[in-house]
Amino acid sequence: MSKLKHILENGFILTGGPGTGKTTLIDKLEKMRYNTYHEIAKEKFKKNPMYTLNHPGIFFKDILDKYISNYNSAKKLDICFFDRGIPDLLAMIDILPYLNSAKNVFDNKILKLSKKYRYGKVFLLDPLPNYNPKKHVNLTKEQSLIFHRFNIKRYKQLGYDLIPIPVGSVEDRVDMILNHIE
Repeated sequence: MSKLKHILENGFILTGGPGTGKTTLIDKLEKMRYNTYHEIAKEKFKKNPMYTLNHPGIFFKDILDKYISNYNSAKKLDICFFDRGIPDLLAMIDILPYLNSAKNVFDNKILKLSKKYRYGKVFLLDPLPNYNPKKHVNLTKEQSLIFHRFNIKRYKQLGYDLIPIPVGSVEDRVDMILNHIE
């Protein structure tokens, strides 16, 4: 595997903990005819949460493979938005002991690939006040905020300048994001 960095200048990540409005913004950007990639991990987790918690190594490998596939397919596109990126997997690994203390996953491969596959910009969405655990993979509000902090830590660790997107209307948040890329 090459140690060269690949920077997807036209690829923009929307990140943050569960309940920050990422999916809503991705849906809005998609309706505006932007290329989008929806979150993979949440849907896979919802299909079989116990399998995911009991076999996290397999879960993270599957998700990583899909993120890299999406990243590579985005190279052929103009502007594209991702509901989470490869570095988000590191924050997911960080939160795992809060969900199943018996399971540990080593993040060396994901960390290495997070350094190799880089994105143009990362937008950090502030948590929304109306958090609903059932809608967001059953993380408590406290776990969601811990995950959010892990996300910030991991992206900063990788040298990203996070662009904060405060709580606001969907239209205002989309405008803030688009103003940063035009």
